[in-house]
Amino acid sequence: MRRGRILIFLLLIVIVGVAVLAIGLGLFNPVNPVAPTQEVAGIDVYFAAQTIPQGATITQDLLRTDKLPQGLVTEFMFTVGEEANLVGQTARFTLEPGTLITSSMIGAAPGDLPGLVGRLWCHLAWWLLQSLPTGSPRLRLVLTMAHT
Repeated sequence: MRRGRILIFLLLIVIVGVAVLAIGLGLFNPVNPVAPTQEVAGIDVYFAAQTIPQGATITQDLLRTDKLPQGLVTEFMFTVGEEANLVGQTARFTLEPGTLITSSMIGAAPGDLPGLVGRLWCHLAWWLLQSLPTGSPRLRLVLTMAHT
């Protein structure tokens, strides 16, 4: 009986010793070497370098380039080499610094501004609804709110 306890005790010591040795050598938790990160190939696209007011002519000094991953670049963005399509155009909206410039944000001439055209249509619709003898009060309210 005494011999069985000693054998169990020695077996337990051997198991604990092997476990400590395995942990010390890192057999249970091997350190995987970190693969070096590869630089993602990108395409240079144009951003606003400073505030470009609505209606301003875009010049090269108002622009900066930055890389975007190839999968994020669309046909509506201006890439390096397309300066001729961007410089000299008119900003349709105020472009804050860091804004990615797309084709919908620029126009060919100062009159090509959706904000001005939208206001003109609103004034025209408001005038037409006011001149009609019968009109929808809800529509008249919406256009009056848009007019002010």
